[in-house]
Amino acid sequence: GECEGCQFIFYFFNFLRAEVDQSRFSIRCSVADALQAIKSAEEKIILYLGHRVRAQNQAAAISKILSEMEAECTATNPLPGRAHAIVDFKQKFLSSGQRESQPEYFGKRGLSWHGCMALYFEWDAEAGMPIEKAVYDDQIIDGVSKQDAIWVSSCLEAFLWQLHKDVPHIKNVTLQSDNAGAYQSNELAFVVPILNAHSTVQITCFLHTETQDGKTALD
Repeated sequence: GECEGCQFIFYFFNFLRAEVDQSRFSIRCSVADALQAIKSAEEKIILYLGHRVRAQNQAAAISKILSEMEAECTATNPLPGRAHAIVDFKQKFLSSGQRESQPEYFGKRGLSWHGCMALYFEWDAEAGMPIEKAVYDDQIIDGVSKQDAIWVSSCLEAFLWQLHKDVPHIKNVTLQSDNAGAYQSNELAFVVPILNAHSTVQITCFLHTETQDGKTALD
């Protein structure tokens, strides 16, 4: 049940540590510095291995959600009541100039553009199978460039209302986002139950994907 590739990493560091420790350097501080560098590199590798395990588990959980939705559509066709929604901030709209410097491009100026995409299944009688469909909702607020929990809460409320209008048979939705601070804040966790109390569409789960993972059609 163990990964040979992962075990080799620890074998390599143990071997490297032993070789450095038994080296014939006359200056022992050089050996100590080398051992400290090896320890630091090993710790970073362990952190990365944990990141990959979490990313794999999240990918499996998202795949399971979509499989359950497809099975629900097959069992209760034609109109299941569950959807999986992905939310993410897109590149800001910035004014164009003849010459643009990097500090201006990477700044916080510009219009914030928030995207939402809801995936759900509908039964196709002609094909005799469930078909995945998507609903997109682009949200742009003029004069606002800040991206915080209050901003996200307003966008989610508008998205739930629009989703109910476009796909009225959807009653429950799982949310997926990256690990940006606006999505992981305690304020947003407090607001979600309030949104559920005032919305026909209920948020049943909120998933935060790992860093540099979970790329979707919104990207």
